[in-house]
Amino acid sequence: MGSGDIDLVVGGIRLEEGADRLQIKRHWSLGTRPAYPAVTRQWRMSLEPGKVLEIPADALKHLLPDTVSADLTLTDQPPISVAEHIRELYAYPYGCLEQTTSGIYPQVLINNEMLKQLKIASQSAEQRHKKVQKGIDRLMTMQKPNGGFGLWSNSSPEELDIKSGRYADLHKSILSGFLSNIALKKKNQIYQAAHNRSAMIFPGSGLFKNPSQWIVSAEMVETSRVFARTVANI
Repeated sequence: MGSGDIDLVVGGIRLEEGADRLQIKRHWSLGTRPAYPAVTRQWRMSLEPGKVLEIPADALKHLLPDTVSADLTLTDQPPISVAEHIRELYAYPYGCLEQTTSGIYPQVLINNEMLKQLKIASQSAEQRHKKVQKGIDRLMTMQKPNGGFGLWSNSSPEELDIKSGRYADLHKSILSGFLSNIALKKKNQIYQAAHNRSAMIFPGSGLFKNPSQWIVSAEMVETSRVFARTVANI
């Protein structure tokens, strides 16, 4: 379970006699799943001193050997498999508000060393960063003019339970990496940002007409003035 990339390159196209030949490049990322449903088998037990942990003899029956992975957790607390939860979040198949947020949430929190310790095969830090940015861009298409979010798009009904839950958690994680792009409202759409910058919310933003006292911006762009783009209320 994961994603697959498809690259299409078409060359040698000439629209008219004597014109330069054109080359068209297209790229798609598609979610991939095996032809068979995923199977999870778990055994939980208490081990007394001197007791041996034994896995049933038929534990791997009907499984494809090359696709099998295993985790062992020993603890004096109720067992919670972090690796298992992260793998399942990576495999979320849909693109709604909740699953997009949940799918990129571990990418925000985790690093290469943690993935190595958890024995989770993953992409490079740069590739994970691109996934986070792509997920944020996807979430921004679901933001409504009032700052809330629709489940599938900004024309969907607002999902108040998700807005106040997982998306808020994702915002907190993003804030820790965008401290210099946090800004305090001065008047109307004008904000005081870090490094003594005065920034205006980009007029195309869904929050331009309804900004809050504090905002965080994914980028500060200076053209005719400094604009805060891809903005979220704090």
